[in-house]
Amino acid sequence: MSKSVKAPVKRVKQTQEPEIDDEAARKEYEEAKAWLAQQTPRDIVTADFFDAAKLDLFKQQFAENQPFPHLSIPNFVDDRFLKMVLEELQTLDYVAKDNDLYSFTQSELDLKAVKTNLISKLREVLYSPEVVQALSHISGIDLYTLDHESKPDLFAAVYEDTSRLLCHDDELEGRRIAFILYLVPEDWSQEDGGHLDLFYQDSTCETPTPSHRVKALLPKWATFNFFEVSEKSFHQVREVLAANKKRVSIGGWFHGPRLRRNPVHVEHLPLALPPVDMSKSLSYAPEGVPVMEPAVEVPKDSEDVTSLDFWINRTYRRPPNVKQAAEKFGEDSSIELNSFLRVDRYKELCAELLALERDAFSQSNDAESKMELAESKTGCDDLSTSHPQAKPGSAFTLVGPPNLRTYYRCHASDSTDYTSDSVKSAVEAVLAIHSGESKSSTCVASGDTTAEDDALPAGGGLAAAKMKELRLPSTPSLLPPTSRVRQFQAFLRSPQFFKFIQSVTSCTPLTSSSELRLYRDGCYTLSHDFDLENWAEGLDVIFTLVPVEGKWRTDHGGSRHYLKEGEDEELLTVFPSGNSLCLVYRNGLPPEQLAPAKVVKAKAPGKGILQFTRFVNHNAPCGLFHFHNIMRLAPDSDDDGDGDEGEDEVEYKPAEVSAAQDAKKKKAAALAAVKKKAAAAAAAAKAKKGK
Repeated sequence: MSKSVKAPVKRVKQTQEPEIDDEAARKEYEEAKAWLAQQTPRDIVTADFFDAAKLDLFKQQFAENQPFPHLSIPNFVDDRFLKMVLEELQTLDYVAKDNDLYSFTQSELDLKAVKTNLISKLREVLYSPEVVQALSHISGIDLYTLDHESKPDLFAAVYEDTSRLLCHDDELEGRRIAFILYLVPEDWSQEDGGHLDLFYQDSTCETPTPSHRVKALLPKWATFNFFEVSEKSFHQVREVLAANKKRVSIGGWFHGPRLRRNPVHVEHLPLALPPVDMSKSLSYAPEGVPVMEPAVEVPKDSEDVTSLDFWINRTYRRPPNVKQAAEKFGEDSSIELNSFLRVDRYKELCAELLALERDAFSQSNDAESKMELAESKTGCDDLSTSHPQAKPGSAFTLVGPPNLRTYYRCHASDSTDYTSDSVKSAVEAVLAIHSGESKSSTCVASGDTTAEDDALPAGGGLAAAKMKELRLPSTPSLLPPTSRVRQFQAFLRSPQFFKFIQSVTSCTPLTSSSELRLYRDGCYTLSHDFDLENWAEGLDVIFTLVPVEGKWRTDHGGSRHYLKEGEDEELLTVFPSGNSLCLVYRNGLPPEQLAPAKVVKAKAPGKGILQFTRFVNHNAPCGLFHFHNIMRLAPDSDDDGDGDEGEDEVEYKPAEVSAAQDAKKKKAAALAAVKKKAAAAAAAAKAKKGK
């Protein structure tokens, strides 16, 4: 290439030609534009891409590459031309793209609508018959050219420090080949991050599920990466770590005949600890705000680690304060109780958890051993090696899959092995109870494998039988009984704590499932439309622990977000704050609609409450711990028991109140008349007998 087509030095409207007042400059611009129009794809794209022998080699490599068909072609576009494209990209307007899945900036307009010279030429080249025909030969897919009714998707993206695009499959109707053309600095290195990670997935899973990363493609100047889009094409853009570099790329998709996608499986994530029955714990709870235990310190030699006094700040043990918190929760359906624990207890928890984390992720757990450990696995539960595995035998394990979540689970208490078919069946029974199969208010017995039989549901039937299967060998806690962490997790599942939660929320929980989570850098959870957790009514009870106080900023991530499905506006955002208990009520579908098959059938925008924990980036000063509890609530329904329960809950309108009072007065008057008549008859009979 012998001519240079300079981009305008100032921003212009991206959909029209630049205005050039100087006549000489205008003439030079027109000449350069005419020259550019004469350039063919073979003048701009590497000659190898049109060589028959090379194309056959590319086809073979594309098909053989794992974990799904893909190819990387270096020096794909003429170097000088691409540098001019980069200059022109700098004149465009960009918008921030930020949600649970990604955080980066993208060109405001799809590049198919941009009329500037060099971008227009690049678009014309990429979707030209010559390039599309070559890609079709390599991939074996009949791809569409630029003039097809299915218009191309083309955009520019800029990733800076902490930017990322988490694990997903790119599948959308008509997309057949995804591509990325890199315009990164030529000194971009491994330490800068921003890799294109490709994930292995196990086809034996009911729904294609990514397990662990098997390939990482480092961005390189003028390199063209492309892969086949399918339900197996799980990939991500790893977090950018470079503070002073920008990962610039042009990406998009080539369209072709649509593929039929298999139905999405409704996944339910069991938490580490199986649901604990709360119905008996709350059956004797007093009405209204209960009187808390006396706010006195418990002697060290007689610790009652299940009492409120042992754990909770005395502020929240005073009835007036509890009543005030209840009123606040009633107004907002959520509340954050700051400084929730006693200072001494909170410090004990921080010290122990920090020690556990250091032990699990010490320097001796080198990167090479982590890679070998992850790559030796091939099952559905394997996870991306971009996150370090904790030491074998430590208290932490990595939880996935990465297209839904990545965090570490702490085995502070005995936990059930949910990978067995029998336990999965028992979990389904739990869901069946909530969908109306069983009339018992009890859901699942305690996770203690030595619990008595009378702890099982009284409802009997299939659900009760299935729940007995939860009595299986469990994953033992790696912490001793004297561990404060283990004791606190037990407290969060105790009747005393349940009654405290009921006093603040006025909710009637049926069950509580829980686990202790660690969010280190690179950890997150994603909102998932088909997750039953987003559909069921429930109460989230989350205690947050931040070991390094005062250093966690909101831009480090780790915040929890609630939003209504089908709407962009968030309902609630909870930022990390140490020693705080957050209570959030989530409404949901009626219990009878919670069976998995019905959820899919009934799915419609605006019915579910989506939630996610924002990605924790590499600037975070420490790990973030969540004692994460989900409480299932009793449905609002008429009570079949004895007495007048439920009558006080009926809301009457003023007219209905008057009518009810009149009816009650008439009934009382009639009853009094009957009693008076009976008394008179009795007196008459007595008088007659006396004669």
